[in-house]
Amino acid sequence: MNKTKIILSRKGFDSSAGGMPNPILPDGTLLSLPIPDKNSERKFSDIFYNGKTYEQIIKELNPAFDIEFCHLDPDIRNDCINNCPVDWMPAFGQRAAALSHLKKFNVSVGDLFVFFGWFRQTELKNGKLAFVGSDKHIIYGFMEVGDMIKGTADIAQTCPWHPHSKGDVPNNLFSTDDNNWLFIPKDRRYGTLKYADKRVLTKNGMSRSKWDLPNFFKNAEFSSVCSPGWKDDYFQKTGQWQELVISNPSKEIIDWFENIISD
Repeated sequence: MNKTKIILSRKGFDSSAGGMPNPILPDGTLLSLPIPDKNSERKFSDIFYNGKTYEQIIKELNPAFDIEFCHLDPDIRNDCINNCPVDWMPAFGQRAAALSHLKKFNVSVGDLFVFFGWFRQTELKNGKLAFVGSDKHIIYGFMEVGDMIKGTADIAQTCPWHPHSKGDVPNNLFSTDDNNWLFIPKDRRYGTLKYADKRVLTKNGMSRSKWDLPNFFKNAEFSSVCSPGWKDDYFQKTGQWQELVISNPSKEIIDWFENIISD
């Protein structure tokens, strides 16, 4: 892989959006749950994994959950929607301030998004899923950028099923090309990942925001959105940012991420 920027992208349920970890299913699937979105037309009951709707999976883990609609983005699991459009393509959308951050660091074709989230192991108890063990930040997916679709009109024409194709949001945030982009993968280079120890960011025995990164990350050029830093022998993730850009990764860093996303 040519030298490129790496973008760590925090996605799925968190403490404020969804209010619970994303499940590590008993088969090792890292099932990132799309965040709730009252402006969406997509329901949790529209999305499936292994014969169950996401709504069923969530309610097994949290019976009090009562949110109906979700924001399916990044949309990189091509088997999760019944009657998937024949021209479906994987895509990840970003807008407003979060998009401005990516543009500030010239994120473009050839750069690599690495998706991570808040996860916890599950097991079957009396036929239903239940959380067990501690929660962790884990890498669950990736996308190498092959193209960008800019503006709601072009997004709606190309990917009408994607939530960023809709313009009916508060303050019309999607109204201009500068405020709404879709990132499309290059040469089918995208995917979701199963659990493996090498994909766990959280340092063993510590809270999830304390990451066990190799020492060669200490010289990396991180975007300043979260003021990350090293504390003794771990990397401290701070803040509720969406993307953290490593703008000039060394070959060691690129090779480390390539190993993370490989089988």
